[in-house]
Amino acid sequence: MVEKIDPKGLFYLIGSLWTSKTFNKEILKNTMRSLWRTKFGRRIRDVGNNIFLFMFNNEKDRAKVLKLGPCWFDRHILLLEKLKEETHPSTISLYKASF
Repeated sequence: MVEKIDPKGLFYLIGSLWTSKTFNKEILKNTMRSLWRTKFGRRIRDVGNNIFLFMFNNEKDRAKVLKLGPCWFDRHILLLEKLKEETHPSTISLYKASF
C-alpha cells in the first residue's frame, strides 16, 4: 500500500478497475505496460480495492495515456485520472470517464 507520494520527478495517474470479480493484478500491470508503450519508465503500484497508481517519468507519456482514454481489461473498464498533490490514492473515487 502506498502511504506517501513524493511528487518530485514523477507524473502520476490513478486508476480504478471497475469489477467485483477476482483478476490477476500482474497480468493487468503487464497489459497496461504493453498497451501504452511509453518511451520512458512507468511503474505501477497496487493501492488496494482495485485502485492502481501509475507513475511516469514525464508529462508527455502521462498525457499520451490520458489521451487514449479509459482502458479495458478483461471486459472491465479502467478509469484514469491525474493524481493531485497531497491526495492519498486510496481515498480517490473514480465514477466517470470521457470517451
